[in-house]
Amino acid sequence: MIDLRKGGLVGAITNLPYRLVVPLAVREFEVLDFPDHCWRLLDESGMITYDLTPGEIAQAIEIKRKYPSLSAYDCICIVTTLTNHGIL
Repeated sequence: MIDLRKGGLVGAITNLPYRLVVPLAVREFEVLDFPDHCWRLLDESGMITYDLTPGEIAQAIEIKRKYPSLSAYDCICIVTTLTNHGIL
């Protein structure tokens, strides 16, 4: 999310033929660095904020255990991508 903002790509990404999904935990974490107008633009374009289930959180914890160099947010994004049949 930060790289999209820094690169001036928030508006451009809303024009792609994809459904954007952001994990709630990532959205909450990025809220400090991501301006409200950017979130509004993404929300208005149909972006989905996805809240992981307890089972999905357990999956993220297992991924983190297996790959400790990944951040917790990386693991949450991986599970969100798998759950929503997406591209990360």
